Amino acid sequence: MKAMTPMRRDVLQIIARQRTPLSAYDVLAQLKISHASATATGVYRSIGWLEERKFVRRIASLRAFIACSPAVADQPGLLLCRHCYAVSSFEHAALGELIEEHARTTDFNIASVIFEVWGTCATCHALHGDAERT
Repeated sequence: MKAMTPMRRDVLQIIARQRTPLSAYDVLAQLKISHASATATGVYRSIGWLEERKFVRRIASLRAFIACSPAVADQPGLLLCRHCYAVSSFEHAALGELIEEHARTTDFNIASVIFEVWGTCATCHALHGDAERT
């Protein structure tokens, strides 16, 4: 098992400091402050290593990443606020069972299940109501 290098630690700290998802290039821009020679390739490798160990999670629709704990990394559901981009994870056993049952009946091999549910968090709902993001 490879170690948590200073670069990986710094990438994780940058992602963890944010309440909202960061793209790899956002991470790179912040990383260059302390690591002038940092490259996109190095950031992607660090994120990949962190993702494999469930320290970060990919938000596919945003091509961005959030920090997470291994305990919630396998929860397939994400609630994403369309106003502030806050993210929370969830697991819904009945929904997962429904998908698995449908996959069995159609002889479909599931590689992964991820739900990205967009809406409005409680804080933004109080500020904006149901108004669309402008």
